[in-house]
Amino acid sequence: MDGTMRTVEKHLDQDAAILDTAKGNRLRILVVDDEPGICDVFQDGLGRSQYHVTTCTTGQQAVEEAARQVFDVVFIDIMMSGMNGRQVLHVLRDKLPKALFIMITGFPDSKLVDGCLEEGAFLCLSKPISLYEILDLIKGGS
Repeated sequence: MDGTMRTVEKHLDQDAAILDTAKGNRLRILVVDDEPGICDVFQDGLGRSQYHVTTCTTGQQAVEEAARQVFDVVFIDIMMSGMNGRQVLHVLRDKLPKALFIMITGFPDSKLVDGCLEEGAFLCLSKPISLYEILDLIKGGS
C-alpha cells in the first residue's frame, strides 16, 4: 500500500466514531467472504489485535448479523455465490449508515471495483491480502 492511502481509523475519527480503546471501546469489524480461510485470517489476526471481529461466509449471514449488531468497518468479498459483494454492500449500507465499507477481490475487474466505489465503498483491496496490510490500513502504519 502506498503512503498516500487513507487509513480506517483516521477516516472514522473524522466521522466522530468512538475509537477510545483506553475506555474499552473496540473497533467492531465485520468480514464477509465465502472463503473460510480469509475469514480465519481476519478473525485470528485482528482478534489478537484487540478488535471485535465477526465473520460471515455468505451475504445473507452478513445481513442477519448487521440486524443484530452495529459495525464500524465491513470488509466484503466482491465475488461470492448467492448475494454477491455489491449486493451485500447495497443492503448493508442502509443498515449500517456510519460503517466504512472495504471491498476485497481476487478478480480486480475495473467495472466491478468502480461499481462498488460508486455504491459507497471506501476502497477496494486485491487478494491476496496480508494481515500486515489489513493492520496497516486500520491502524495507519508507516
